Amino acid sequence: MPDVRWKIGVSGIVQGVGFRPFVYNLAVRLRLAGYVLNNRLGVTIEVQGGEESCTIFKKLLEAEAPPIARIAQVDAVPVQAVEGETAFRILESSALGEELTLISPDNDVCPDCLCEMLNPEDRRYRYPFINCTNCGPRYTIIRSTPYDRPYTSMSGFGMCKQCEAEYHDPGNRRFHAQPNACPLCGPSLSLFDAKWEKVETTDAVRDVAEFLSQGKIIAVKGIGGYHFACDAANAKAVEQLRLRKMRKEKPFAVMAATMEGLRSFAVAGEMEQKLLLSRERPIVLLHKKPGGAVCDAVAPGMREYGVFLPYTPLQHLLFASGAPKTLVMTSGNVSDEPIVFTEDELQDRLAGICDFYLTHDRPIVWRCDDSIVRAHGDSAVCLRRSRGYVPSPVFLGKDVPPILACGGDLKNVFCLSSGKIVFPGPHIGDLWNAAASRSFADAISHFKKIFRITPGLVAVDMHPNYFSSGYGRQLGLPVVEVQHHHAHIASVMAEHRLEREIIGVALDGTGYGADGTSWGG
Repeated sequence: MPDVRWKIGVSGIVQGVGFRPFVYNLAVRLRLAGYVLNNRLGVTIEVQGGEESCTIFKKLLEAEAPPIARIAQVDAVPVQAVEGETAFRILESSALGEELTLISPDNDVCPDCLCEMLNPEDRRYRYPFINCTNCGPRYTIIRSTPYDRPYTSMSGFGMCKQCEAEYHDPGNRRFHAQPNACPLCGPSLSLFDAKWEKVETTDAVRDVAEFLSQGKIIAVKGIGGYHFACDAANAKAVEQLRLRKMRKEKPFAVMAATMEGLRSFAVAGEMEQKLLLSRERPIVLLHKKPGGAVCDAVAPGMREYGVFLPYTPLQHLLFASGAPKTLVMTSGNVSDEPIVFTEDELQDRLAGICDFYLTHDRPIVWRCDDSIVRAHGDSAVCLRRSRGYVPSPVFLGKDVPPILACGGDLKNVFCLSSGKIVFPGPHIGDLWNAAASRSFADAISHFKKIFRITPGLVAVDMHPNYFSSGYGRQLGLPVVEVQHHHAHIASVMAEHRLEREIIGVALDGTGYGADGTSWGG
């Protein structure tokens, strides 16, 4: 039987997740020739060989896809076979021009990397920036697309010979892992005291773990910004953090070292556990358990804690180095301001809050706060959609033009659309101050750049005094005003592809009504 050749388009989140190496190894395993490359909304593949092998390839493409890939659609068409082609290749990403490319959210550290980091015999032992194609930062290090190292904040770190060899070895877990690094060639930690003087140390992580045990407040640089950390069982430390952060009553998030430790102070059912252990690692709202190892000052007057598990190598390393097993791990900001994510902001906005600052030299391209979810039966309700979920798109049932939807002024999230795809932005928060308003405008600019979307229409809340609406009206684009509660219901319809007539109920506290008065729902 002569060889057949198929051209396969895979759309979805398949860039930056080890998909091209996976395709390469699958094709080699099935003795198929051809190529794979990043292109448009995912990857383009051409495979050539026996018809049965090509059929198996397409089946396994979806069944064995990398754990953090999200396949939206697979299209395969027969094309002319290439005479004499015998090898399979990973090609360089094609120039994407103005075309849109999907981007993976940031992912928690995988079990393989975690084992290596805690293995004294491994060359990445205690290295807090360990990653591979199955885990690590994505969205927060991407400056532009396609997702290749020169377009990320890792561009300033040249790989050593060993990392380079891993990167080019198709059989290695770090084959084409863009943030690949090790202690010899990658990012490194620095520790500063409250006066911004560098602390000379042989092990910054062990020192910080000890400081936390002593009741100190530490700023820790994470994936999408800084956290304020302190011992969650130390009432004095927690109260001091409230005073310095100017957060009088709102609850703090708690990070537990393990699932077992979490159960000592909170109630986690089957669905809650599933969410806590998911690759997104969100903050999950859990009912308090009396007498647990968390002081009352963490969530005064509340029935629930916001709890999550470690998701970065550095967080795991802190617990492994002797830090208290329950830590307050709250957004690094002054109350009502966006999370701080640059070193300039750190010194400008967070001075006087912490006793020590644990930072590093891998730039965060854009801030991304922790996500918050609540279990509802067998599903999850997303209360704050950010790290782990952003910038995953919502796929619509029909094409829409390029639109910017500006959202409201409270708990703001903007949105960009292109074709059948909608990109909800990261949680911005309440647009009550200049820092939040700048964050809103800058995040929109960043999304427009990385997704190459130039909106031709802007949708705004009809409230005459919302900052978000004023921003949209001054862009010089055609404007559509949308009533506040109608927008909530319409967004649910779009997400669930509801085309029929429905009755929707939105109980949102307050929103500008069509008659110029405030409506509660």
